[in-house]
Amino acid sequence: MGYRPDGRGIAQHGAPAAHGATVTVDDDLVLYLTRRIKPKRNRGTAIVETAQGILLASTHDGLFLLPGGGVEPGETHLEATLRELREETGLRAESAFYLFEHETNASLHKVYYVVAPGEPQPTEETPRLAYFRAGVDVNIAHGARAIVRRFADLRQTQPAFFDGLRAAADRDAGA
Repeated sequence: MGYRPDGRGIAQHGAPAAHGATVTVDDDLVLYLTRRIKPKRNRGTAIVETAQGILLASTHDGLFLLPGGGVEPGETHLEATLRELREETGLRAESAFYLFEHETNASLHKVYYVVAPGEPQPTEETPRLAYFRAGVDVNIAHGARAIVRRFADLRQTQPAFFDGLRAAADRDAGA
């Protein structure tokens, strides 16, 4: 599989054409089975760590995701993350730190560790909230689970950094 010489999609040599597939011929009379590549959605994603665990927001079908969402035109990933966190949970971020980029089949996530004091509230957009932690069974989306796993690995390598952020947030919440 490779790109077609004319740049009009992915070319797959020797692939049988299924019913409805697009088959094209280039100038050298070489047949290509082509398919359009759907661009990945840019998403901002928040890791909000609380005493109960990592905050999750539900979809209407009961699947839990990390707070966050699509980047709107003219908006940065961080701005999208903070806007979606506020829309989905009512929380306003006090600070945010870029962690990593995570790619799924459909999306490109920029993941931020967000300190957001207060008590999250369900909204019309997210009717239920939950927390992810070891030993708790939550219906979490595959991509969100992979992001949480990567965060857990990162947190394990830098515990003092994340514990310090948490302690500062807890101290500010009590002040």
